[in-house]
Amino acid sequence: MAHDEMSDARGVCPSLGEQFEPFGTHLDDPYPFYAQARREEPVFFSPAVGMWFVTRYDDIVRILRDPQTFSSRDMIPSRPDMPPEVLSALARYRHPLRPINTDPPEHTRLRDLMNQGFVPGAITPLEPAIRSYALELIEEFGQDGQTEILSRFAFPFPLNVILHLLGVPRDDIDACRVWCEDIAAWQWGAQTLPTERLVEAAQGIVAFQDYCEALVDRRRAEPGDDVLSRLMAPNDLGHEVLTRDELAALIPGFILAGHETTSNLIGNGLRLLLDRPGLWASVLGDAELLQRAIDEVLR
Repeated sequence: MAHDEMSDARGVCPSLGEQFEPFGTHLDDPYPFYAQARREEPVFFSPAVGMWFVTRYDDIVRILRDPQTFSSRDMIPSRPDMPPEVLSALARYRHPLRPINTDPPEHTRLRDLMNQGFVPGAITPLEPAIRSYALELIEEFGQDGQTEILSRFAFPFPLNVILHLLGVPRDDIDACRVWCEDIAAWQWGAQTLPTERLVEAAQGIVAFQDYCEALVDRRRAEPGDDVLSRLMAPNDLGHEVLTRDELAALIPGFILAGHETTSNLIGNGLRLLLDRPGLWASVLGDAELLQRAIDEVLR
C-alpha cells in the first residue's frame, strides 16, 4: 500500500519509524529495535527508506498470502521525486524492476520459468569450477596469516559464481560489481546521497541495461550451457518463453540476489562462529556439523 494511503488510514507517521536508522545506529545490531517494534508498534513507516515495516510473523504471513490486498506490483517505487538531473540520466532506462515486482498469475509464470534455469541437475556439474575459484581466492591471501574476508572472499566469490552461471565473461566482474552498487544507491540512497552520486548511479543503471540487452542478444545468437541460455529455451510448463526485455530486466536481479545474499551469509556466519570459539572448533572438525551450522545461519 502506498505511503500516502497508509498515512490517510492511520493518521500521522508512527514515531517509532522516525527512530529507525537502518543505515546508521541500527546497522550493526537491529534486533533490540525489532523486538521493541514487535512489542510497541509492529507496523511502522520508515522515512529513511520510504517503506512500511511489518515485524510480526503472523502479519507477514497474512500479507504474503493476500496479494490482492497487499500487492507486490511496483513495490520498489520509481522515485519521480528525484532531482531533475537524475531523472534526465534515467531517461533511457527501459527495464524497471516490474518483472520481479508483480502478482499472480504474471509472477507465477516468471517464477516457474526462472526455476527451470536453476534445477539441481544443471547446477551440480558446475561444482568443480566453483570450488576451484574458491580455492583460487583463498590461495591469494592464505599465506598472509590474516585478511579482510568480506572484500577478498565473501563479496567476489558469490558474484563471480552467479556471473558464471549466467554466462557473463569473467572479465566483466568489476563492471557488474560497480553497476550493482549503483542500483543499490538508486534504490536505497535517494534521501541520503548527494545529487552527484545519484546521477552517477543513474548513468550506471542505464549502462547496465545496455550491457544486459547485449548479453541476451549474444546468448540468443550463440546459446551456451548457462542459466541464461536455458531460460531462453522452450519449456514444457505451458508458459510463453521469456521475452528479450524480461530477460534483460531480470539479469540485474539475478546478480544482486545471487551474490549479496551469499556475501551476507558468509560474513554473518563467520562472525557468529568466531564469537563462539568452542563452536568454531567443533565445526572445523565435523563436516556434518558444518552443514548444519550453514543451514542454521541461512535460517
